[in-house]
Amino acid sequence: MPEDTFLSEKNPVSHRWAVFEDGGLSAWLYLTEPDSEEIMADCWIYNRVQNPLPPNSYASEGIAPPAPADYIGGAAVMIAVDASNFRFVWSEDGESVSFLDGNSLLGFIAAGQKRGYSRNLNISDLAPISISPVRQWFEVNLKAKLSGNIGAFASEF
Repeated sequence: MPEDTFLSEKNPVSHRWAVFEDGGLSAWLYLTEPDSEEIMADCWIYNRVQNPLPPNSYASEGIAPPAPADYIGGAAVMIAVDASNFRFVWSEDGESVSFLDGNSLLGFIAAGQKRGYSRNLNISDLAPISISPVRQWFEVNLKAKLSGNIGAFASEF
């Protein structure tokens, strides 16, 4: 099984924690409530397995499930991962956070949203489609949702 990765960072303004966890099957970004470990939002980042079991297969094990193969695209499966370039980028108010691999944006959680937006997730209402409104929102509205230096990375899409 691939090596696990756990990264976290507390924002000095909002007092929220951003947590990245790669448990060997999939990787997720989490955002907590202020001054708490309680997760208020999550964002799937990538899978570590090519053909995952159905998501409910992982519920009894208490593990965050990989995204179903029909719902992912791009570089969604990362078998070998070099976490040395992973980093968090916060909005000025600390209410939104993005997760990057070097200068490549992998996903983000916008203020007030329970679910994040992943670069490699191609779903809408849990049904595979060819052009995802979620992906379109991700590309068009990134600058509007996140302030500060993250706007420079939106041009990659």
